[in-house]
Amino acid sequence: MESFASWAELRDWLVASHERLAEHDGGALLTLRVAPDVTLGVRRLEPGAGAGPWVLLCVKIGPVARLRAFDALTAGFDLPIGHFFEHRGAIGVGQTLPLRRIDAATVTEVTAALTELTRDLRARFLAGADEPDDTGPFGHLAE
Repeated sequence: MESFASWAELRDWLVASHERLAEHDGGALLTLRVAPDVTLGVRRLEPGAGAGPWVLLCVKIGPVARLRAFDALTAGFDLPIGHFFEHRGAIGVGQTLPLRRIDAATVTEVTAALTELTRDLRARFLAGADEPDDTGPFGHLAE
């Protein structure tokens, strides 16, 4: 699938594809509600010393009202789960990437994986399996 050519093209696709999309910071941050307490963020970053624009994918776990700390992935309810996607060969959440590497399949795969992750964590919590396993907080998902 061809990558998005511009931030506007990515935004337009997200608006058309995801009914739970919201814009923040004058449109520089787009958020997608993946589950009731799970939000995927896509932030436009100013071009650095190289080709741009760049985007940041990040994940928020918790009430939507706490979205202000979207860039601080290790603070509060923010969850750094890039390694969760590594074994799938997908782009890690929390990773800064050139926009040309983002396509519709990437966004779709990330949202699907987050939905799966949320479902699994909720099931484990309800079953009382809240003890971390030996391979890290998401080791049970890497099989």
